Amino acid sequence: MFQLPVGSEVYQLRFPGEYSLYDVNEQYFALSFDGRITTKSRIDRESEPFNDPENPYELKVRHSQTLIQVLVNVIDINDNKPLFKIKHETFAFSENAQKKEKSTDCDSALIPLL
Repeated sequence: MFQLPVGSEVYQLRFPGEYSLYDVNEQYFALSFDGRITTKSRIDRESEPFNDPENPYELKVRHSQTLIQVLVNVIDINDNKPLFKIKHETFAFSENAQKKEKSTDCDSALIPLL
């Protein structure tokens, strides 16, 4: 299983000057004064607040008198095994079979299996 270790650099802000986090209670990311954003804790794509790809995580950063919005999209890794409703079943099907069985996987939505 691949995970970024806590303290891994995820981005470097490039404007000259000093930076600080707007939210001093930020729990997932840390920011150095020179603009280096690193992971502060374990980040899981299947958990709140990272599980909605339509709404990236928002990190607010102060730079001089400016508030910068940094949007973080977490890319999924395949860290969950599929779950099947039926534990064991023996069956036969023809080469042109159309019926599909469903499984679930926390890394994605329902996946049709033949």
